[in-house]
Amino acid sequence: MKGFTSVYSDNYKGAKIATEHLLELDHKKIAYIHGEGNGFVEKERYAGFEDTMITNEMEIPEEYIQSGGYYSSDGGRRAMMKLLRLENPPTAVFVVGDEMAIGAIQAIKESGLKVPEDISIIGFDDIRLASYSEPPLTTIRQDKEKIGQTVALLIIESILNFGSLPTSNVVPVHLIKRETTNKLV
Repeated sequence: MKGFTSVYSDNYKGAKIATEHLLELDHKKIAYIHGEGNGFVEKERYAGFEDTMITNEMEIPEEYIQSGGYYSSDGGRRAMMKLLRLENPPTAVFVVGDEMAIGAIQAIKESGLKVPEDISIIGFDDIRLASYSEPPLTTIRQDKEKIGQTVALLIIESILNFGSLPTSNVVPVHLIKRETTNKLV
């Protein structure tokens, strides 16, 4: 982010990692459920997904891109229901927020299908509930502690060095493999 000091997770790299994970599991029909309301984060996550799909020569059908609204489980559930009604539904879904991913899992179960046997799901954030969902959610972990430490150090630095130039501080993210992704059979 330009013009001011910022600290944020590497959303682009996290989306690449998530998409690469699904591709490594032999999924080719990968859908994307996005949220609304955070333009920078959404752009970065979609760019990571899209670039990875294009690099791997995978199609991104327009109907595979669905909005989950404002990052709620109900929004994720509704978006997943739309994907399940498609003539050619996906075998895997990258959901850009864990709460929406939990809603997507609920929709899959309500439809009589199983996660990950029928459809793999990967989220983003690693919220506390991710490890308690049924099944536990594979996700991209943001290092919130590192973000907080970096912000604190930058505040102290700006007080000590009044008038310092703005900086962007990108915090790495990590894949947390749990039980919602599986090799395509």
